[in-house]
Amino acid sequence: MFSEIQQRLAEVQQARSDFQLAKFVIGQHGTAEMQYVQLLIELSNLESTIKTAKLSLREKEIELESVKNKNKELEFIAKERIQLAIDDLKIALIGANREFDYLKNLYNNVEHHFTRNEIEVAQLNYWKDRLTTNAKAMIQGNNAISPSGHI
Repeated sequence: MFSEIQQRLAEVQQARSDFQLAKFVIGQHGTAEMQYVQLLIELSNLESTIKTAKLSLREKEIELESVKNKNKELEFIAKERIQLAIDDLKIALIGANREFDYLKNLYNNVEHHFTRNEIEVAQLNYWKDRLTTNAKAMIQGNNAISPSGHI
């Protein structure tokens, strides 16, 4: 029951491109350990989003069936609202599933699954590099390092 615009959106739906996920979400971290942590966080969040959206979709479809055979004006409006919610959920699920599939592929190709201890051991170097990079960006941007640490 998608409109033409919704159909076109469904064809391209993915909030963050594969490039964005690889370079700016996962790749924003300078070490394999922190990239691994970010990958797991993203997968967990998307898995939860997808499960919640599927439950909401099922709930809306049940609601729609319960009001479908009523012909009063308010029931008609209720049916339309429910159908809109169903369409929105279906489109959101398309994008969430695409992101999840891409990230799951990254996860499946990770050479080493880090332990909590390995991640903790790598923290000093990670934060030295990250803060040094931020400081260099601040200096290049306005010739000063902000005490708050924000660029």
